[in-house]
Amino acid sequence: MRSFKPAEIYWWPLALDEHVDLKFADFRGTTLSDEVTLRRSLLERTVDLLAQAMRPHIFEIVERDGLPHLAHAIVGWGDATFCGFQLSDHIAAFVTRGPTGPHIPQCDPEGDFHPWQSFAYAAMAGTEGNRMLGRSPHSLISLTRNSRHLQTSEGRELGHLLFALAEFDPDPDGPPLFMEGQRLELRQLPELAIHAHHFATFEVCRKFHLTEGICAAVARIPGFEPYRPHAQGFLDGQMTVLELFAFLMNSIRQSRGGVTHGVINELRQILDRSQSRESPFLRWPPH
Repeated sequence: MRSFKPAEIYWWPLALDEHVDLKFADFRGTTLSDEVTLRRSLLERTVDLLAQAMRPHIFEIVERDGLPHLAHAIVGWGDATFCGFQLSDHIAAFVTRGPTGPHIPQCDPEGDFHPWQSFAYAAMAGTEGNRMLGRSPHSLISLTRNSRHLQTSEGRELGHLLFALAEFDPDPDGPPLFMEGQRLELRQLPELAIHAHHFATFEVCRKFHLTEGICAAVARIPGFEPYRPHAQGFLDGQMTVLELFAFLMNSIRQSRGGVTHGVINELRQILDRSQSRESPFLRWPPH
C-alpha cells in the first residue's frame, strides 16, 4: 500500500473527447447554473406514489429470506413499521453464532453476501444502533462488532463498512477486521478504501458506496481527519459524474424533441468503457 500525494486527490474516472468536453462544460455553465427550487408538494406526492406502488410487494420482500432484499427495502422505505415490527427487526433472523459471538456471516449461501451493506442501509434509514432488534438480544452495534470476518480481499467492499462504522461504532481502536483471514486494524482502512476508490470499477455502484463510506468515516471517526482532502476530492468528482448523467439525460430529452445530439452515443460508450477493469484512472480538473 502506498500513500497518495495531495496532487492526486481530485478524482475523475472518464476521458471525454474534446467536443463532448466542451458541450458538457457549456451545460454545466448554463442549465446547471440555474437556481434550483424544491417543489415540496410535488416531492411529497411522488414519495406517496412510490410508497403506494411498493406496498403490495413489501410482505414478499420480507418473507423472501434474503438479507440484501430486506436491506434495500429498509433504505428505500426507511425503518418503517411492518406487522408490528420495524423492518430492521427482521435482520435478527440472519444472525448465527460463532467464535466471535452472534454475527452475520459473509458469503453465507443461505443469507447475505456482505452484511455490512445491511448495516449501512439501516444506518441510512435512521435505525438506532443500540436498540434490540425485535425480540432478539442483538443490536446493530453488537452485530457490527462481531461480523468482521469478510471472505474477500477486495477493498471495494469497504464503502458500506466505513459508513456503518461511522454511524454505529466510530472507535478507531475497536475490534480488527479480517479480509480473507488477513488481520487489519481499523486505522488501515482509509488507505485501503482510497486505493480501492482509485482503481475499482463502477460495477454495482461501488465507487458511489466508497465515496459515501470514506466521507462518513473521515467526518465521524477520530484519527481519520488527515484523509478529509481525499474524501472531498472523491465527493467533488462524484458530483461531477452525476452532472454528466444529467447532461446525458438532458441530451436524450432534447433528441426526442427533434433536436439531434451526436454526443449521446459517445457518452454511452464512454460510460460503458468506465465499467471495464482496464479503464485508466484519469484526473480532469472541471471547468
